[in-house]
Amino acid sequence: PDGIAVGAVVAATGDRPQGVKLAAMEALPGVAGEEAYGHLRGLFESDPDPVVRALALRAMGRVRTPEARDFLVTTARNRAVAPEWRTAAIDSLGTVAADEHAALFEELSSRDEPDVVRLVANRFRVASGGR
Repeated sequence: PDGIAVGAVVAATGDRPQGVKLAAMEALPGVAGEEAYGHLRGLFESDPDPVVRALALRAMGRVRTPEARDFLVTTARNRAVAPEWRTAAIDSLGTVAADEHAALFEELSSRDEPDVVRLVANRFRVASGGR
C-alpha cells in the first residue's frame, strides 16, 4: 500500500466529522489492505460513537486476514458482547464470505440467542445454502 495514501485515510478516521470518518473507514480496507485491521479494531474498541464502532466491524470483514476473521467470529459468538456489535460482526462475515461461515450462522440462528442475533444469522444461513 502507498504509505501517503494510507496515512491520509487513517488521519481522516481521527477527530473528524462523522461523515468524513465513516467514508474514510469504508475506504481503509481498499487502501491499506491487511494493515487496516489493527486500526479498525482500535476504532471499534475505543470510539464512543456507536455508528463508527458498527462500521469498524463491518469494514473489518473486507480486510480478509485470519486475525480479522477470528476477531469477527469471536465477537459474533460472545454472549457478553452487546447484540448490536454481534450483529455487525455477523453482517460483516456474511456480506464478504457467507459460504465460509455457514456453520457459524447455523449455530447462531438455532441456539438461544437474542432475536436480532438469530434473525441476522438466519439471513446469512439461508444465503449460504442452509435451510
